[in-house]
Amino acid sequence: DPAEKVRLSYLSGVSSYYSDDFEKASSALDKVLPSASGKDAQEYIELPFFLADSLAQLPRAAPDDPGVIKRLQRAAVLFADYLKLAASVPGKSAARHIPTARINQGLCYQAAGEWKGARESYTSFLTLHPDHKLVTRIRFSLAGACVELEDMEDAQKHYAQAAAGAGAEDQELAVRALLQASVILRRLERPGDALPLLKDAVARTGNLKGDVAEVGKLAVDAGYQQAMALLENGAGEDALGALAAYLESFPDSSNESEVRLQLAYLQLDSANAEDALKTVAPLCDGAADAVGRDEALYLRGWASGALARGILSPEQGDPPAEDSAEAKAADEHLARMEAVYRTLVSEYPASVHSREARLELGQHLFNKGAYTEARKWFSELIEKALAGGETPGGKELLERGRFGLAYAAFEEEDFEQARALFDKVSENSASELSPRATFQAARSWMLSSGEREAVKR
Repeated sequence: DPAEKVRLSYLSGVSSYYSDDFEKASSALDKVLPSASGKDAQEYIELPFFLADSLAQLPRAAPDDPGVIKRLQRAAVLFADYLKLAASVPGKSAARHIPTARINQGLCYQAAGEWKGARESYTSFLTLHPDHKLVTRIRFSLAGACVELEDMEDAQKHYAQAAAGAGAEDQELAVRALLQASVILRRLERPGDALPLLKDAVARTGNLKGDVAEVGKLAVDAGYQQAMALLENGAGEDALGALAAYLESFPDSSNESEVRLQLAYLQLDSANAEDALKTVAPLCDGAADAVGRDEALYLRGWASGALARGILSPEQGDPPAEDSAEAKAADEHLARMEAVYRTLVSEYPASVHSREARLELGQHLFNKGAYTEARKWFSELIEKALAGGETPGGKELLERGRFGLAYAAFEEEDFEQARALFDKVSENSASELSPRATFQAARSWMLSSGEREAVKR
């Protein structure tokens, strides 16, 4: 009996499926499919599901293998066939696979890189099965599909909803969802919206149970993101405290370098140069190839200079006497600043921070009266700035370098170079240096028998 033969082959395939022998199941069911298509729909209603799921469960040699992708695409179509058949006989036991079919269809689309199909499958599942135990996990996957489709607004909403609806068994996933939503909001330049989510994530990590290493990683990520979001949101004092607390709680994290640098900037902005020196010390004293060491050296030089300026130009009272202990302390800070900047330029000549160091060295040596060496550093800065093109801050550095070189040339009575450079700086009328440069250009012309040009300026 041909019909009986088809039925027995179908049952054999189903038996292999439930025995997790998906290779045998897919082979048997694939042979049955053409013969069963015209049979009683209710008897073979589950056939597309069993075949689709068997195909989906087969080993995948490589995710981007054309054969694997083609198989997954076929499985997604078969899941759709099953869903269509199952919907035609509501209430039947054969419809029990509907939620699984919707989930696995989405997973097949996802594995095949068809994110639009994955999004539709996951959305359909969430709409039709809102009380299913896997809702949190599928909403997390839906958020991921939205990210791949570059719909960041929906992505962050779904991540946040996944966390909000997570049960006790899904708390680790909830933390991951909160962190993903926060990353997106920060990229969308909405750190203020990320902060409540990060506060929630930090609180949840404290109650997580499971793999200690994984929980530790989540705690590190949550603490880091919270500190950075505070910084991005302009909450300087809170960010300073959060960054310091992060370093204390996670001293050897992969983000230590960036956190130390950001904390040092905040400390310098808050006139805490001594604290900034302590913060960058481990980076400055580390290996030459350590990430962020060039920037740390720049900040060490900046902090040393700030300490010297605080002594020599106090906000209240008079500057210290020339031979006083305070003046000697300031000289020591300036000497350290000079040494650090020279080290930075020597060890990291191509670093963007070396350009700033050249400017600071030029200004420092000018103030010491070492005009010839100051001209050398200003000239180097101009050369590097011109070679660097339109880099952030490059135009301002170039302008300040020209201004410094012009002043040093003026002091050495090289009025021809001085007036040319002052004139160049004065061309940018929007610059705060322009009026001073114009006036100094006039002086340079006047002192080199160019009275008419001086009058014009």
